[in-house]
Amino acid sequence: MSRSSHVSLTAAALLGLAVLAPPLEARSRPLTVPEMSREGERIVAGQVVSKASRWGEGRKMIWTDYTVRVEETWKGAPSGTLVVSLAGGTVDGRSIQVSHVPHLAVGGTYVLVLYGNEHLYGSPIVGSEQGLFREVTLEGTSGSGEAILVSESDTMLSLGAGGRLVPGERLAEGSSARHARRAEAARPAGDSTWRGMAAPVFRDGSGTVVSPKPVRRLRGIDGGSPTPLTRQALRTAVKAALESTPEVTK
Repeated sequence: MSRSSHVSLTAAALLGLAVLAPPLEARSRPLTVPEMSREGERIVAGQVVSKASRWGEGRKMIWTDYTVRVEETWKGAPSGTLVVSLAGGTVDGRSIQVSHVPHLAVGGTYVLVLYGNEHLYGSPIVGSEQGLFREVTLEGTSGSGEAILVSESDTMLSLGAGGRLVPGERLAEGSSARHARRAEAARPAGDSTWRGMAAPVFRDGSGTVVSPKPVRRLRGIDGGSPTPLTRQALRTAVKAALESTPEVTK
């Protein structure tokens, strides 16, 4: 009988990550959009269509390869698909999880600011989780969806002065957008609300189907409502950052 084991970080994996860490400056403080744009070697928007975990060289680290169907390339060489390799995963009944290395959901749509996989960083995402933006759709009062970008931790974002990312509230527990990050089924035919994911069903303790809680909106310090970050707004900010520096590729 095979025995499943879970490891946060084995000693071997810890030694491996000593040479897998991205530059310290990129992880030690919040990065602005211009800083991430210049630091990243590739910036893409697309949907995760599959994932596969494997042992790395010497079986010291498990890697999970996510295949992304690229919809837009904002920096780097354009391609139809892209493989993003992140440390951690499960193979042969053994699991490794690495702190500050995010997971991607199959079926999820993301904007990713990346280093190249050839660097063998535990996470090629610039600024650890900072260079990952997940696109979700919020249901408006009219029933039409509003697509916005949220952080890896499900925090709503807006753009501040100098390209600073201003965090708002997290998506409410039970909200359809938040639960969708774990949904990996294909979008039902004719459903325009879900981007590549099946709408989940919510039930209470007795098994009765219930409606999800509404998503909380951003709330400014002065009571105002900042504009939630969208793909178009982020694309514009990235383009401006790259055009403002003479060296836009690495």
